[in-house]
Amino acid sequence: MSRKKVSSGLILLVIVGLVVVAVLLAPSEANTGGGYSTYSAGPSGVRLAFDLSRRLGWPSERREVPFTGDSVSAVQALVGISLGAEETHKLLEHVRHGGALLVAGTDGDLGDSLHLTIGTRGLTTRENTGGCPAREPFDNIIQGTRQIAPLRWSRPSSPDTIGFGVLENGKGQLRPAVGFPLGGGRVVVVADADFLINDVLRVCSAEADVAYVKMLEYLTRRQPRTRIAFDEFHHGRGVHGGSMTAIRTYVESAPSGRMLGQIAFAGLLLLIAAAPRPLSPRDVDRIARRSPLEHADALAHAYAAVGATRTATARLLAGVRRRTRHGRTGSRETDEQVLAAAAASTPAAASAVAIVSRALAHPQPPRELTNVASALSTIEDALTTSPSTRKL
Repeated sequence: MSRKKVSSGLILLVIVGLVVVAVLLAPSEANTGGGYSTYSAGPSGVRLAFDLSRRLGWPSERREVPFTGDSVSAVQALVGISLGAEETHKLLEHVRHGGALLVAGTDGDLGDSLHLTIGTRGLTTRENTGGCPAREPFDNIIQGTRQIAPLRWSRPSSPDTIGFGVLENGKGQLRPAVGFPLGGGRVVVVADADFLINDVLRVCSAEADVAYVKMLEYLTRRQPRTRIAFDEFHHGRGVHGGSMTAIRTYVESAPSGRMLGQIAFAGLLLLIAAAPRPLSPRDVDRIARRSPLEHADALAHAYAAVGATRTATARLLAGVRRRTRHGRTGSRETDEQVLAAAAASTPAAASAVAIVSRALAHPQPPRELTNVASALSTIEDALTTSPSTRKL
């Protein structure tokens, strides 16, 4: 049963359809990055804080590689990121040598090193409507979903600590962020990363944007053109080593990994060799060839059809030369030299040489080929018989 071929037009239509679907499903660059990412313009993103710093003259950038300690950006900003001990040490050394650090969210080793933690969640930002435009009808609903937690010290704070922003708890006011010097640099810590998200900064009455600008002024010492680097590596940007990278590193570096890799490779070869083939092997095409006797008979009929007696004689003489060459000293003799050697051996061989020479020079009747064959046999006997044997 023949299979129906798929037309090239249908294949092209399917490819175009897949491309269109991929384009429609691809996420927009403006909203990618997830929560606390400067790439995200959604409610939980930090795109507004990134754009605001650039509008005010600080050349902000996105850092999509791990912090190595030799960054050219004076201010490092981390929003909603939990770091390990090694990178925490590098960032604090960066601050102690004159750099600056903005940390939003006190989870992880960085908050423990700075002796700051998060307080009770549930507070709201201060309502200051002075100078703000009329509120949107749904502004209360949107703002009410964001409750900010204040900072709490795990040890007494230093006397030169300053606060940023105000939170209301019904009994007084608490600070969502503080700044303090550390070595030769400065640090600003925001207890709750939600204080810097788009959904809070955009509300005028919360004054979170004003507090954020004051944080940047404190970190940059009011110096214009100070570079600020927002960490995007820990939000999934840049090149990350996944499970395959870990496996490759183990196989390449560890002795046990190299041995395991060799065993796995050998097992894979064994599996390929022992596995059943998906397709049955195809028989090799063999071309039937004539047997030597059939080939000789076909040549004889061909020579007889065109009267090629000289060619037939030359072929037969070539066979005699090939069979008798081991008994002669010269293997590159011509036909004339071979016939002369045979004629000098015996009178019978001389008569046979005359018949063969005549057949090589002139066409012969077909009945004379029998005499030529007998003459060649006599010549072969003369060439293969030693002189001592002939004398006896």
